[in-house]
Amino acid sequence: MAAWAYFHEIGHITSNVTECTGVLLSIGDQVIHGRNMDQYPGQARNIVLHLTIKKDGKYLGESVDWYWFKVGFVTLLKYNVASLEENWRFGNPLSKDQLLTFIKQGVPSLAWAYREVLVNEKLNTFDKVVSYLEQNNVACALYNIIGGTGKDQGVIISRDPFEKFPTISLSSSNQGSNGYKYLVQTNYDHWLPDPVEDQRRTIGEDLLAKMQNNLLNEFGVYAVMDTYPIHNEGTFYTVIMNAKYNRLIAFGQPSITLFDDE
Repeated sequence: MAAWAYFHEIGHITSNVTECTGVLLSIGDQVIHGRNMDQYPGQARNIVLHLTIKKDGKYLGESVDWYWFKVGFVTLLKYNVASLEENWRFGNPLSKDQLLTFIKQGVPSLAWAYREVLVNEKLNTFDKVVSYLEQNNVACALYNIIGGTGKDQGVIISRDPFEKFPTISLSSSNQGSNGYKYLVQTNYDHWLPDPVEDQRRTIGEDLLAKMQNNLLNEFGVYAVMDTYPIHNEGTFYTVIMNAKYNRLIAFGQPSITLFDDE
């Protein structure tokens, strides 16, 4: 049972393919965060829960997740602070010995990092959350996509247990042809081109760049997240988050039928 706590990290030993997409769109004084969770096995979508979390009578935030079984989150809205999403990063595969060494050293499961963000009262601003997730110990490669409560508050943090990479932010990103700033992160380093066989990031960026003004809102971000192959056979759920207004809108995937290879 203890191995379930490191389910995600164990996956990096075999480099099984898992896909996710995160979108940050800056509109006026708010940032809209779109999140698709793509995972396997498909049957696990039946245990996805939409959770509202409170402590000592105070509501702290919401999560739509199936990582609750390991007492953590990979999708989270902390009220009045930030929206958060963890994505798989294709780094060098871990060896079993490397992972066991990290566990013996006390490196926590990645899903516990967001739980710490949620319950730690000192992590009460966007900047503090970003700083924490840039520096906490990790046992596998990953991305943190974070949206804040103010203008252009959005970052993508690329993490690896063996290397450090610069964080990119909405505040320093280029404007699209429609005059708005956005960031898209899938499962590949943003400083490299998309693989030919997986163009999700490129497709998402093209859609956002060409988006008409009447769709520069939560509905428009959902339209991007619902476009194939951003939304695909492995998508467990889609979430639209807005930390400024403490809003989380969750969409399950009953319309996606599990396919049979036979």
